[in-house]
Amino acid sequence: MLAFAASAAQAAGFTYHGRLRDGAQQADGRYDLRVTLYGGAHPIARLAAPVTLNNVQIHEGRFNTAVDFAQDAPAD
Repeated sequence: MLAFAASAAQAAGFTYHGRLRDGAQQADGRYDLRVTLYGGAHPIARLAAPVTLNNVQIHEGRFNTAVDFAQDAPAD
């Protein structure tokens, strides 16, 4: 599970550079990731619905992927 912490959302989309282990090994290959945006000190509040990122390429435990939490947000 990946979790992102932020004090305030500045933009809907961004590029996330991350690392992932699969058990004791660095992940390598394609993975489906589920990410959630959290913010605040106490209690920690979920700021957006979870986003699933399918087929993310991970090489030697490292990856870069676009994340857009606004894609499922209701229109104002």
